[in-house]
Amino acid sequence: MEIIKPGELQFLKALVFGPPGQGKTTLLGTAQADARMAPMLLLDFEGGMGSLAGLDIHVAPIRSWEDFDEVYENLAEGNEVGGVDYSAFKSVGIDSITEVHIFALLDILDKQGKERKDPELLEQRDYGKASVQMRRLLRAFRDLPVHVVFTALSKEVEKPRRGKVQVPMLSGQMAEEAPGLMDVVGYLALTEDDDGEQMRTLLLKNYPKFEIKARTPWGEAIGDELDDPTLGELLDLLGYPPAGGKKKSTKKKTKE
Repeated sequence: MEIIKPGELQFLKALVFGPPGQGKTTLLGTAQADARMAPMLLLDFEGGMGSLAGLDIHVAPIRSWEDFDEVYENLAEGNEVGGVDYSAFKSVGIDSITEVHIFALLDILDKQGKERKDPELLEQRDYGKASVQMRRLLRAFRDLPVHVVFTALSKEVEKPRRGKVQVPMLSGQMAEEAPGLMDVVGYLALTEDDDGEQMRTLLLKNYPKFEIKARTPWGEAIGDELDDPTLGELLDLLGYPPAGGKKKSTKKKTKE
């Protein structure tokens, strides 16, 4: 086992959650404006890319686990497929893990429902299987040597001594586990400035009614929120170094 020392920040692993229509997908698209994150590959589990129409960004529609496996393999191996060089991507967006979790449950039901008395009824064990698939997905993408940003919807739960708290909309323990795998967990909400103008605010810390966090380098402090955020501004806030140098190619083979 190699013993190392903490070095310079390299890759952001973040989860942004909030109610629908708050701009989470739009926030993912801002990666294209920062040289540290562009180009981004956006994995679309929701089928809701309308807010990114006209933006020069690569989108991979995910409609089956085979789609997911193929995209992950190409990213991990740095393949070139159909003219797309996967080793060139500097960031990956996954929109959203709430939909991924639902997708996992429905996939189990589609494959096993015919063997049950009620083919439309999920069973308790299904949630356990779906959670295992989610853990594998989250860890696999978290460990890729690129910036990775997940999105999720939000839900309200009751917590001891904290009362009602907003957490990512995931079933069972995944609502607790998913944030633990990330460096940053932010809640994106529509707010108003002093003039009553609507803006987006990304809550990052010191809001006890939201399950959020932001890891920063030793001895450095940041503000509690980021107004009208972009992913580039989030990198700056957290102390990531400016863009510079070429990303080393990890291309191994070519597929057609």
